[in-house]
Amino acid sequence: SSDLGLALSSVALSRETHPAADLGLISSLVQDRTPLIAEGTQFVPSGSSQFAKADTGFFYVEFYDPNPASVTARVRVLDRKTGDPKWDSGVTKLPVPSSGAKASIPAAARLPLGSLAMGAYQLEITASDSVGKQVKRTVDFEVK
Repeated sequence: SSDLGLALSSVALSRETHPAADLGLISSLVQDRTPLIAEGTQFVPSGSSQFAKADTGFFYVEFYDPNPASVTARVRVLDRKTGDPKWDSGVTKLPVPSSGAKASIPAAARLPLGSLAMGAYQLEITASDSVGKQVKRTVDFEVK
């Protein structure tokens, strides 16, 4: 059934990360939220979508699919006014969780802030599965 197919969580922007091993203290501070963890790093959601060029910014998203090994992702940064692509990750395979049983794959990466001019952008994440289904999520951000 279609509700068990490919899906994407909403996208969280972050400018703060911690090793996931430090979770004891942090999780006691934010008990109401599930920590956002990908590849051993916890990403702290940012309350702001504005970044300076010199900032280190990240995005976090979770992919859901009954066959995680079949999922590919493409990340693009688009000019919010014109829709022109300003950065493109190309199509990449997702790292499949070592447990293998998880249907969700957390993924995170750096925003390419240093290569962007000041302006308004849209981060676009597209997931594709083995049968050609695509799911897209976007989030707006600004480089000041």
